[in-house]
Amino acid sequence: MTQSVLFDALGPRGRRKVRVFSVAVAVAFVAAATVIAIPLDSAGFFDFARWAQALDWRIFTGSYLPGLLNTLLAAVGGVVLAIVISVIVTAGRLSHHRTIRFIAIVYTEFFRAMPVLLLIWIPFLLSLHAKLETSGLPFVVVGLGLYNGAALAEILRAGIVALPSGQTDAATALGLSRLQVLRLVIFPQVVRAMLPAILAQMVIVLKDTSLGFIVTYPELLRQGSTVGAYLSDALLQVYIVIAGIYFIIAYGLTLSIRLLGRRLSAQRHASISVAGDPVLT
Repeated sequence: MTQSVLFDALGPRGRRKVRVFSVAVAVAFVAAATVIAIPLDSAGFFDFARWAQALDWRIFTGSYLPGLLNTLLAAVGGVVLAIVISVIVTAGRLSHHRTIRFIAIVYTEFFRAMPVLLLIWIPFLLSLHAKLETSGLPFVVVGLGLYNGAALAEILRAGIVALPSGQTDAATALGLSRLQVLRLVIFPQVVRAMLPAILAQMVIVLKDTSLGFIVTYPELLRQGSTVGAYLSDALLQVYIVIAGIYFIIAYGLTLSIRLLGRRLSAQRHASISVAGDPVLT
């Protein structure tokens, strides 16, 4: 049996060209790394003392860890608010009332077009003009919730559009109200189908908490800048450590999303296989 491929297999000449190109790219990468590393070494970037300062355990417990906890707190608050907003907006877009649909569409398009930074900064400036004293956490949560609520609403809408319309018709024929159809039939299936995309949006929320820096919210990046102000010689090392912390958390969440997606796909295929098996008598 022949196996179809999207392109022809490379011959000896093609494989030789690929090897030459790979070697050339590797040499160029090593040369570029060397060109970058030499001035960094002369500036003391690789000095053990600087890295020891940035990786000091007291800095971890006194600055990095509290900043990470504040980051997670803002992320959880933003996620909860975004989920609530997305469900309300999605239900509005499915409403039979034209005015409600129009408001939901305007909300989605407007806040998806807005930079998250503005959604955090503008309410903060308004509070300053009103002479309201508050922490930066509410502004970060509200900004993240407004933007990601619109993004999640669009994800949910795409999932609803992908559902077979017969399910809604069948539920309506059984006497379920519009709200019951959404709550019992549509949303459970959409959330299950779109869960990987929803969780991927949550990773974006986590990274966007760093925008709380502008409203002096003591999240991880803000704490790192404070440490860097005292360790001016190790400022770059401090920011690299912070970048590593962000990477570890975001990559861990990404791996979890991939595993969840594979598990859901396997369960879906298994259910389809069971449903398609003939009944043995």
